[in-house]
Amino acid sequence: MRRLLVDALTSDGHEAHAVGDGGALLHELARSSRFHWDSVDLVIADIQMPLCDGLRAAETIRAVRPRVPFLLITAFPDETTQRRAQTLGVVLLEKPLSVARLLEATSDAITRVGPR
Repeated sequence: MRRLLVDALTSDGHEAHAVGDGGALLHELARSSRFHWDSVDLVIADIQMPLCDGLRAAETIRAVRPRVPFLLITAFPDETTQRRAQTLGVVLLEKPLSVARLLEATSDAITRVGPR
C-alpha cells in the first residue's frame, strides 16, 4: 500500500517518501537530514501502524507543526476515531481508497493550508 501511495503521488508531481511505521514516521521527521519539519507539506498515515498509531502520530505532529495537512487512512471509521480526527483537524479517508480519491484529498489538503 505504501508503494502504491508513493507511486501515485510521485506520478502526480509530488515528492513522496514512505516509512514502515508510526515510530519511524516521527523519527524521520524529527531527526533525518532527508526530512525536516519545514519541508513537509503533507503527512499521510494509516490509523493502524506499529509503534505509534496514526492518531497519536497526528497529535505529536500537531504539537510541532499545527497547520501541516494530515490525511489519515482507516478501514474502520468509528465515531470515536472520527471525533478525534476532527478535533485534530485530520482528514479521515476510508479504505478501500482509490488513487483518484487520494490525489483529490491531497490536493484539497495542500490547497486549504496555502503557502508556508
